[in-house]
Amino acid sequence: MKRHQTGIKRELILFTMGCIICIVLILSAGSVYLSYDLNRRTLNKCLKETSELVSEKITQQLKEYSVIAESIALYQKGNAARGGNIGLFLNMSSSQYGLNKIDILSKDGVSIVNRDSYAQDPAFCRQQTEKVLYLIQ
Repeated sequence: MKRHQTGIKRELILFTMGCIICIVLILSAGSVYLSYDLNRRTLNKCLKETSELVSEKITQQLKEYSVIAESIALYQKGNAARGGNIGLFLNMSSSQYGLNKIDILSKDGVSIVNRDSYAQDPAFCRQQTEKVLYLIQ
């Protein structure tokens, strides 16, 4: 009789341990999934917010370049005919806006300021093939 009780006791202990292990495994797997899902959603949210900030900054910078180009075009149209110094205006504009250099090129790639040729420059060649309005480098 003692032997029979030990067997039942042992089986109950093994069954209880098996149940506890299964519950721990299920809870662990659920916890890992929920943690993964939360991290993925948080990362997606952060990436979206970052991309929105970057796109706003790029849009703002493009608007600024557009204003610079328009002011140069207006100066060239108005003052160049009256003998204004476009080179001096471009140098002042580049320092005012924190740019390295501003130059105006003719259709064949020659600078109207200092007569340097940009015909072989990759950016000028790209502008010629893609027909973009402003060339910023």
